Amino acid sequence: MTPKPVSALPLAYCMSLPIAVESTVSSVLIAADYSTVWERITDPTNFLELYPHWTTSVEPEEEDHYRGIG
Repeated sequence: MTPKPVSALPLAYCMSLPIAVESTVSSVLIAADYSTVWERITDPTNFLELYPHWTTSVEPEEEDHYRGIG
């Protein structure tokens, strides 16, 4: 896949980028149904594995509430 230039990205995404950044767009195809994927990516206990550059820790505070540190 050829990286897209920043100008080809959606405007809202481009506005959130630092000005001097080089960026690529990637995609991942997952052979699973929607509910399985949604459950996986929205479960805070998976954030360290799924988002290693955004999250350094996830701690439960109370039932269904977590504190994440990036």
